[in-house]
Amino acid sequence: MRPGPEALAAAEPVLRAGTSPDAGVALTGDKSLMFLDASDAFVVFGISGGSWIAYGGPVGPAQAAEDVAFDFVEEARRAGARPVFYEVGAEDVPVMLDLGMQLHKMGKDAVVDLSRFSLEGSSRKKLRAAHARAGRDGLTLEILSPPHDPALIERLREISDAWLVAKHAREKGFSVGRFDPAWLGRWPLAVVLRESEPVAFANVMTAGDGRAASIGLMRHADDAPSGTMKYLFTELMLQLKACGCLRFSLGMAPLSGLAPERSSRLSDRFGAAIYRHGGGFYNFEGLRAFKQKFDPV
Repeated sequence: MRPGPEALAAAEPVLRAGTSPDAGVALTGDKSLMFLDASDAFVVFGISGGSWIAYGGPVGPAQAAEDVAFDFVEEARRAGARPVFYEVGAEDVPVMLDLGMQLHKMGKDAVVDLSRFSLEGSSRKKLRAAHARAGRDGLTLEILSPPHDPALIERLREISDAWLVAKHAREKGFSVGRFDPAWLGRWPLAVVLRESEPVAFANVMTAGDGRAASIGLMRHADDAPSGTMKYLFTELMLQLKACGCLRFSLGMAPLSGLAPERSSRLSDRFGAAIYRHGGGFYNFEGLRAFKQKFDPV
């Protein structure tokens, strides 16, 4: 059962008050929401076969989140389904164990400490040069707050549609965002411009009063200059840092062989994020060539 406008409206303040910006995909409308009676905590989930699959851990204050997680498991079992929690964080492990869930490590949330991120120093020489080259190519990045201009959304839709066609892909949904004007309208948009024309974009999901951020969807035009997405990440993090954001989450690494949990290289983490949001469709000379452009943090 898809959530209606009232359910999505009730979920949004709970999500924004939390600590996980990745939970912003709960508002895409393609998943169900289970609330406590007080509507101060919820679980976002989908049904596949005989399983109820929650995306992430329960969202909300600690005790309320624990209570709604128990409700979710009980309701699933009552319906004869198997409850599953996908991509839970370390903070949710105690609750999962209390629920009797079996834990399987699939990756690790790749988080950039923005207080340490900069383009200064010898270790950032290549990244600094790439950033400067993007400037010479005429690229700029603007973070636009909602409400968004309908004309802009339509232009971004054109970019998104062309991207999907070029990659022979369809929208993914569930654990990543999809192009939907209503969902995009809930968040700031990071738009890369060349001569005032959009060539790439990403939405910027936030939590914790803007102290943590992540992206749920990113796309680029076919004629975007080489290095555009790297520029988007780099410039976005610099601007978020300047606005007081402390953490930028690239999401959990998928089963892609990138294994960023074993590496301190920022490049590996960028690669994980790009894979997560469509790396199976991106044909950068593999992500290996991409990650070599970054130094460790």
